[in-house]
Amino acid sequence: TGIGMDKADLEEYLSTVGKGATREAREEEKLEGLIGLFGIGFLSAFVVAERVEVRTRRLGDTQGWLWTNAGKQEYVLEPCEVAETGTTVTVILRGDEEKGVIHHDEVRDVIRRYADFLRVPIHLNGSPDPINAMRMPWDQSGKSEMEIQLDTRIYLELIMRDSVLEQIPVNLPDFETTGALYITRSRHIHRQGPRALHLFVNRMFICEKETDLLPEWADFINGVICVSDKTLTLTAARDNFIRDEKLKHLQSALGDVVIEHLEDLSKNDPGLFSKILSYHDLSIKAACYYYDEFFDKFADLLEWRTNKGTPTTYAGDFTHEWRTLPKILELLPKPEGERQPLPYFSDRSSTNQYFQMADAAGSIVVDASYGFESSLLKAYVKRADGRIRLMPVDQEDDPNVFHNLQNDIDDKLKQLAGYMSQVIHPGGTGKIRVEAKYFDPKELTAIIRHSGASDGLLKAREILNDPTSSSELREMAREMTVMARGASQRMILNASNPMVRKLAIQSFEDKNVFEIMLGIYNSAILYNQELMTPQNAKIFYEDFQRLLRRSLNYVVDQTTLEQREMALAREQEALRKSDTQGEQPKHLIFFLMTPFDPVYKPFVKIAREVIENRFSCQLFVASDRQYQDTIIENIRFHMNQAHAFLAEVTDANPNVMFELGAARFDLRNRPIVLLRREGNQELPVDLQGRIYVDYGERSGDELADYLEEKLRTDERIKLLLTKSGREHYISPTRLQSFAGRLGLAVDDKVWQGLTEQYPTQESWGNASLDTVKSVLKENEDLADPVFKRIQKGVSELEG
Repeated sequence: TGIGMDKADLEEYLSTVGKGATREAREEEKLEGLIGLFGIGFLSAFVVAERVEVRTRRLGDTQGWLWTNAGKQEYVLEPCEVAETGTTVTVILRGDEEKGVIHHDEVRDVIRRYADFLRVPIHLNGSPDPINAMRMPWDQSGKSEMEIQLDTRIYLELIMRDSVLEQIPVNLPDFETTGALYITRSRHIHRQGPRALHLFVNRMFICEKETDLLPEWADFINGVICVSDKTLTLTAARDNFIRDEKLKHLQSALGDVVIEHLEDLSKNDPGLFSKILSYHDLSIKAACYYYDEFFDKFADLLEWRTNKGTPTTYAGDFTHEWRTLPKILELLPKPEGERQPLPYFSDRSSTNQYFQMADAAGSIVVDASYGFESSLLKAYVKRADGRIRLMPVDQEDDPNVFHNLQNDIDDKLKQLAGYMSQVIHPGGTGKIRVEAKYFDPKELTAIIRHSGASDGLLKAREILNDPTSSSELREMAREMTVMARGASQRMILNASNPMVRKLAIQSFEDKNVFEIMLGIYNSAILYNQELMTPQNAKIFYEDFQRLLRRSLNYVVDQTTLEQREMALAREQEALRKSDTQGEQPKHLIFFLMTPFDPVYKPFVKIAREVIENRFSCQLFVASDRQYQDTIIENIRFHMNQAHAFLAEVTDANPNVMFELGAARFDLRNRPIVLLRREGNQELPVDLQGRIYVDYGERSGDELADYLEEKLRTDERIKLLLTKSGREHYISPTRLQSFAGRLGLAVDDKVWQGLTEQYPTQESWGNASLDTVKSVLKENEDLADPVFKRIQKGVSELEG
């Protein structure tokens, strides 16, 4: 739909390689946004074409022209009829193998990939609307900033097939550059990871996965950049750009955009900023290590793993707090007239012990055990111009954490440390030096440190962490770390630990004491996993085997004891069965020992109310029922069925004393509660000094409430009442209260008979009407209402 071409245009431009009207229009007429540059783009048609036909008519002419070329130097130019001003290009494909390029989806994808943002509308197969977007998400007008950000994020995640953690808008007018960078959620753990950076020049797609547009340190940044062809020098094929001074200037400007955005986040959205640093901690610190210009700008924004700084009870792994170095230095004490110490450790396996000690001391220590971190700390201190000094706590004692022994009272601890230095041998050429100091937490018996962790060892670890290191250099580093494991060790006993203090006053010649010393050493080794050498593993294995042997002997002794207890229980059960008849009740039974004197009848009534109606247990008194021929046998039967005993001993009645003696010497060891009205009567010597429930002159509901309270607070009775699986007794009086007034007397034997037939709430769940009728006998016509009312009362009781 342009102005078309005449014969001269076709000969001068279309037929001459390297000469294009677009370049001249840009240079002479100062037109912006044009794509052509080298005059060779049209030749790309011949990659797949058998021939190309161009039909065109210039604006103002009536004559049209047909230009035909089969991919050779010669071409055919002849007049033809062209209905409208403009140009049509037809590419006749070479063969069937080339037809794949004209599939609708393929053509659409190519247009969307390379020309999506060209402002010229592109239609495919007569589509009513353009299939290219024409505008990038970040340069759309009429939308709010929030809408643009959302559209940009959606575009980035769709096109880049990535997850966006934070997007960074790019607008550099001096470089004629716009776009959207973003920080990916994908973690990179090495330098020079794959980039996902798309480059557009004059809104035409040029290349992707470009590694040179951003500074080398920004390997955690991806995005889309759109520049003009003045900003970068393109190659003739327009599929890349030349690495020249223009690129360096653009790199620096884009790096400043990233840094400025991160600085702004650190102030206005510290939560998101911290999340970014935790995602890309290693990548960002690696960038600081390799690129001084980045470290200079970013050093104070870096976050480091530190302990909480307050005494903490940890469940499982130790958690950490992310802090910047300025914040860490602010929290640490500042000694007068000295450089401020910055405590850190570089041994990753020692995190637990150093974090725990620093927390207990209310101090801060930095975990610099990952790649590049210790070197970055040194570089940071160097930039501080003598105001800070590094304190490697795995080699040097932190005065905020460790405190020296008191010479006058800690001699035994010094002797213990000296003795352990002589008798514990880690193996190999290494030795162990043991000393005692005060430190928190007191629960920690000892810590062990590797005095061979020198700067050379730390450098070896950094070499191993750097994937760009040569194989020869990595092999040397591995040998250095192995050699360091045979170096001397330093163990610090905790003078505050109760077990260490108790151990210090034992005889060192005792074999068991020596084994405890080895156990303390082994526990310190386990806490510092880096030191688990083959020699240390052997010591730990032998110590563990001794512990297993002792545990096995304990198990054998425990098994023997359990077998004896089981035999005794069987004897007691056999004795119990020989003394009882029939099946044991499923509900609890209390046996009340009380004189037969009528004066105690009110007391018995109150006790029955408490035990049966409040505790849902059954109360037996010796006079209740006759099971055996003799009084003694009858009492014995009652007592054998009981789970607990209540004894009213106010008058020291002989019958009560006899029953109480039988209960006290019973092998089943059932609970006994002594009750009395007064506390000054004469009692047998065996009963003097025992605990009693003195109920005084209480009576009626007051006495019932008092007895219930005292019995519920008795731990032995409470254990019975909360016993799982027990059934709940329903007394005759409660059954009568359920049935109400139905013509049956309150003291009618019917209620006793029903209780004997169905003694518990649970048994009433399986009760039958026929059985109730058989118990009621001549009153069986009342069986149905009695049965229904009792069932209803029981269900309400359960509810």
